[in-house]
Amino acid sequence: MSKKGGFILIIILSFLLGLSFSAYPVQINSRNIVKIIITLKDKVKVKGNSIYLGEIVKDIKAEKKLKNKLYRIKIGASPLPGKSRRLNKDYIMVRLYQNGLYPGQVLIKGKNEIVVLREAQDLSLSGKNYSPSAGVEDNPVIRQGNLVNLIVEDKNIKIITRGKALNSGRKGDKIRVLNTSSFKILEGEVIDSFTVKIVP
Repeated sequence: MSKKGGFILIIILSFLLGLSFSAYPVQINSRNIVKIIITLKDKVKVKGNSIYLGEIVKDIKAEKKLKNKLYRIKIGASPLPGKSRRLNKDYIMVRLYQNGLYPGQVLIKGKNEIVVLREAQDLSLSGKNYSPSAGVEDNPVIRQGNLVNLIVEDKNIKIITRGKALNSGRKGDKIRVLNTSSFKILEGEVIDSFTVKIVP
């Protein structure tokens, strides 16, 4: 074969190979595109029996609707009062995966381990004589996980909807609540054992 014939053959093969590559473009798996960036705290203190993602993060970068759902993901059980437990990134990633998120979609920033401390229960009576009613005011009237009525007032308008307490609180305390209709996390004042007034 002449040099000219060989050159033409190379051009034809290159052209055919080019068509082959264009016919089979590289597919990017959407599961491997980072959509969520989570920055963990180094150490946190919790009150309830469960640890939620919203309690252990500094920040979550994600779409607003997805962000609200992420805050309420249960990561695990809290340690006993006054005790602590450690959560590492791998464990947190597994919990996110169990809630429908793929590892390739999530980037977790911060130290490899986070220390979660549960607040100790103060059972002392400050030297006062014990009576059956002592300390009643210190008990929370709403506990984490309770379903409550959320009240929103604006001038002459009053709206009542349902929600879930994300923290425990006494009367007059401010706690975080989840609006079970909009899935938004709000802050409100504890009015009684069934009612939280949303703080504007």
